[in-house]
Amino acid sequence: MIERYNAAVLDPDACLEKLGQAVGAAQLTLTQAASAEDLINSVVINDPDVVLLDYEMPGLSGKELTKRLREVNPAIPILIMSANPDWSALESDPLMDMVKSPVDPNEVLHRIFKLLHGSQEDAPSRFRLPKMIVDELRGDSGRIDAKLVAEMFGLSIPVLAGIIKAGEPALYKTPDSKSVQAKLVDFERIAWGLLKLTGSPKGLRIWLNAPNPELDKELPIDYIKEGHVEDVAAMVEDALLGHPS
Repeated sequence: MIERYNAAVLDPDACLEKLGQAVGAAQLTLTQAASAEDLINSVVINDPDVVLLDYEMPGLSGKELTKRLREVNPAIPILIMSANPDWSALESDPLMDMVKSPVDPNEVLHRIFKLLHGSQEDAPSRFRLPKMIVDELRGDSGRIDAKLVAEMFGLSIPVLAGIIKAGEPALYKTPDSKSVQAKLVDFERIAWGLLKLTGSPKGLRIWLNAPNPELDKELPIDYIKEGHVEDVAAMVEDALLGHPS
């Protein structure tokens, strides 16, 4: 099945017009921005699935623009088109990719699909488990719901907001916002693994609230509250895979 996404675009290159008609792993609806500020506003207001931008544009540099985009939406995937790609710029940002321009629409679609879904082959071994989707944490939109996460983990929304560094009012208003999905995915990894290991949400909470020898007898839930969500997720996955800690 072809997946359809909305893309905010800032690009003077007319070849991107072909993307709207191109068919591949993903198909795009393009919203062209007239300027860097227009693009930033589009990301804030329209909440697109991905951003496409040209690094060699007049005015605001591509590097400055990606920094601004990260400030308004830390989880937005960004695909950069550049005649002279600097691949080293990607090392610190897993939600960013580059393609050499002039672009091939099929390559653009392929790279967008990888940005949105990740590559099983490129992932570190600890991430090579089946897709860790927990239905109990997914809202009607199909995305991870912060309120459901808080309920399963026995956390309040204010405490969860502090852990993931999200605005508390926004989390109450839109708990399944696209902007918090990347911040909640480690909670889903933990829930998926613990439901497999313990067999129930009650077993999950017992595990989280029991002193753990791997954490110097600290409670895993306290470790999570201190911001070490990814570390606990990795520990749970190691236990599932039978790896030593």
